[in-house]
Amino acid sequence: MSNTLWIRLGQVALAGAMMVSLAATASAGEVVIYNAPDSVNSALVAAFKAKHPNIDVKFVSGSTGPIAERAIAEKSKGERVIARVAEIGARLPVIRRARGKGALLAIEFDPARCGRKPGPDFAHEIVSCALEEGLSTTAKDAVSFGFSPPLTISDEELDDALARVEGIALKVASRHT
Repeated sequence: MSNTLWIRLGQVALAGAMMVSLAATASAGEVVIYNAPDSVNSALVAAFKAKHPNIDVKFVSGSTGPIAERAIAEKSKGERVIARVAEIGARLPVIRRARGKGALLAIEFDPARCGRKPGPDFAHEIVSCALEEGLSTTAKDAVSFGFSPPLTISDEELDDALARVEGIALKVASRHT
């Protein structure tokens, strides 16, 4: 079983940086150099391979490809969730906001909007309502629960999950108004 080490090359002293980085990774089974320009010195690569024959060195030229696509997808899904939660909160003020980064989010409630105080009991109630709506989650603090959809979630599945978030808000609000 081999380890893979990913190294990004930018517009720095490519030859020297590559050799230092690769020499430091002699224990890795595979090294993938991404964002590498097409003009990487093949003589340097050959010299490194001669010195470290057990390491497979691969180059991925151009952009970071799949890595960048994944980051963009994560950010896009997170932005979509934050916008939809804001829409739900405008209709149901018991929801204060969604917060977080990328697709790692928490949905925050305003307990005062339903005559409650923040605390473990309120957090437990939010999680219980989520389970009743078919969402498995945990409390993140006294007023919020975690919401982290997978990057592979379809738009339809995300819409369904957000409809369940609205259902959670309706249940929490109706229990104390």
